Amino acid sequence: MGEVVRYIIHKKAMEKKAIVGDSTIHKRFLDSHVPLLQEFPALQSLADKMWGAALDCYNEPLDHAPIGEELEKSTALRLAQIIVFYLARASFDCFYDIFLLAGNGRGFAAKMMLRPMYEHLVTATFIAIKPGEAKHFDDHASVEKWKMWIRTLEAVPQTGGLVPTEDVEELKKKQQEVRDQLKSEICKKCGTPKTQEAWTRVALDNMAEEVDKVTGTSLSKLYAPCYLMPTALTHPTALGLESRLTRVPGVQTYEEMPEELAHDALLRGHGMALRVLKHVNSYFGLGFDAEVQSRYEAFPTIWGGALADPPAEA
Repeated sequence: MGEVVRYIIHKKAMEKKAIVGDSTIHKRFLDSHVPLLQEFPALQSLADKMWGAALDCYNEPLDHAPIGEELEKSTALRLAQIIVFYLARASFDCFYDIFLLAGNGRGFAAKMMLRPMYEHLVTATFIAIKPGEAKHFDDHASVEKWKMWIRTLEAVPQTGGLVPTEDVEELKKKQQEVRDQLKSEICKKCGTPKTQEAWTRVALDNMAEEVDKVTGTSLSKLYAPCYLMPTALTHPTALGLESRLTRVPGVQTYEEMPEELAHDALLRGHGMALRVLKHVNSYFGLGFDAEVQSRYEAFPTIWGGALADPPAEA
């Protein structure tokens, strides 16, 4: 993301004017979030160091070549590690998006981005404590690709001639194998197997609860503000629409740039970003404990005493 605060200056006509967004709102954001802007370079620097260190840890050669059951366990663990790593990175990247949206007063959009950030974080921590789930997660890609392929053919039939038949048949076979493995429940009415569409039968809120029990975190407390509400805003729901309307006697207005919502999304996004770094540091044993702690200690100062990761019992 480079420098956080940077005006795009045109030598003649665009001096100190934002090319995209509202210059007045952007300046107001900069003026009201100075402590966060000052903290951001340290946060980004730590994240960059951790990504490199985590990859070095993952790519470190094994002491010996495993065989048999040991090879299966090693392969499963390494798959889990790489999935956890990239889910964590994707989650942290959402924080950048929230930052940019909030910086331009796009409160609703910033709030929506909390959902993918939360989903990626919860899924990463869930697979970390249950590495056997990594294969289910990875295998489900074939199901998703097949659904995309079928919908594409329905909309644009001529696409069928662009992909080799053997590739299509291989994908069809693989996705069917994955679907067959998912038929683990029997319909009480008709007695036939029920196929789930998601890669796991564990709902996201239950994933968060399981992670909390194992790690002592409080991810489940974020489910409503970082998943349910963003979902209501993302989809055409009555709750989401009501949130965009402001009513006073005799007047109803549509909110376009709710800066207070942008502020709230940024606060929550910052908290989750710290949780991502803490998790990656712990999971890969990177040894950045002191630096992670420093970033955590800066959080209450920036956000009026709020805690990034309050105790589960609090």
